[in-house]
Amino acid sequence: MERTIDAKAHYGDIYSINPAMIIFLVPLLQHVLRAYDSYDTVTAGTLVIAIAPTVLSVANPSYTAAAFFMIIMSLGEAIYSPRSTQYVLSLAPVGGEGVFGVLAAVPLFMVKVLTGGMSGNLLDTYCPANDTSRCKMVWTFIGVVASTSFLSLLLARKWLRVPNGPYPSRALFDDTDVHAHIERYGNSDSDDAEILSDGSDPDDTALQHAEPVYGTPNDDDRLYAITTDHIQPRRKSKT
Repeated sequence: MERTIDAKAHYGDIYSINPAMIIFLVPLLQHVLRAYDSYDTVTAGTLVIAIAPTVLSVANPSYTAAAFFMIIMSLGEAIYSPRSTQYVLSLAPVGGEGVFGVLAAVPLFMVKVLTGGMSGNLLDTYCPANDTSRCKMVWTFIGVVASTSFLSLLLARKWLRVPNGPYPSRALFDDTDVHAHIERYGNSDSDDAEILSDGSDPDDTALQHAEPVYGTPNDDDRLYAITTDHIQPRRKSKT
């Protein structure tokens, strides 16, 4: 902004848009998207973020263009950031959530090291102080780099996406979720059906030590519990 708009550009005002939007958008969007799969929601968020640099790569430098860029980027962050944490923790074994949470944050610190050098080289190459005619190329390059996250998640979806437990969730990119859940866990609409037909008794004493599975059951008359070996429905106590 200092090179393309004004040497005394108020970039702090533009940056303040991000935390202001995140405070309000995160609870609102996560409530709206709560029924959708975590992996697909993260993928959609990275797509929105990849679109954001396009504004600065095609529009003339201005406060308006910078504000639109920040608004779109903040929208994408509000979509993907909370669900990325949820996705990582859903993969963690019992007792290992802290380790997985730390490992999930490692790429953020690695990126901070790389972005400093990359941004400096881009400025020297395409937007030097004495020639700002090609500054839009900086944002074109950033847009291409940002799109790799979306494309990588989309291409790896078959291997990285995992079911969210016994509760079918809506898929953003296909409609196979419910069928996959039924095939894996069984049809929970039947009063006597077991989620896994392994012959276990739903009232097995092992369920006393089960960890709860959080979500919204399809049948309000059931209470689901997960053990180390299988997942089964338990009847709510009539008392």
